Amino acid sequence: MSQEPQAPNCRGFSSRLNMLCGLAGERDLGAGRLEDIADLNPAWNVDDVRQWLCEDQLPPRGDLSALVSFLVANTEKPQPTSHWEAYLVFGGELVPNPLRSMMSTSSNAYLTLAAKTLTAITDEYELRASDYDAEQKLRETVELLSRLHIDSRIDSLQPGHRLMIAASLFPDRVRG
Repeated sequence: MSQEPQAPNCRGFSSRLNMLCGLAGERDLGAGRLEDIADLNPAWNVDDVRQWLCEDQLPPRGDLSALVSFLVANTEKPQPTSHWEAYLVFGGELVPNPLRSMMSTSSNAYLTLAAKTLTAITDEYELRASDYDAEQKLRETVELLSRLHIDSRIDSLQPGHRLMIAASLFPDRVRG
C-alpha cells in the first residue's frame, strides 16, 4: 500500500482557488464546479477536487500546475502561472495578489468604486463588519464590476447593478 502522502492543508488555499475559478468563468461551487474541475483530468475525482476547493488541501504539484495553467489561460488577461501558483499556495502575505495586476490601469478608481459600493450595501442592509470578510468581499465587488463592464466612474453604477452586486455578495441577506 504505497500511496502518495496526503498534501498538507494550506490555510486560505480554497478561497484563493475559488477566486481564480471565478475569474476563469467556472461555475459557482454549488452549481457544479466540483464536477467541472474533476472532468478536466480523468485522474481527478470529485472527492479530491472537493478537498482542494473546500478543505484547503493542496493538490499534488503536477495537478496544481495543470489546473492553474488551465484556469489562468481562461481569464481575461492571462498572467504567468508561476505567480498564480505561488499566490494560491502561500497567500497574499508572501506573494502579491495577481488579481491586482489583472485590473485595468484605473485600478485605484475601481477599488474606490468597489469600496463605496460595498459600504453602501453594508449600510443599506445593516451588516456589521464582523458579518463578512471585507477583503474577500472587496475583491468580489471589483470582479463583479469588471464582469458587468461598469467603468470606474460612480455615475456608471445604476441601482439595478448595485442590487445585483448586493444579491451576489450577500445572497442570504438580500432579496431581489
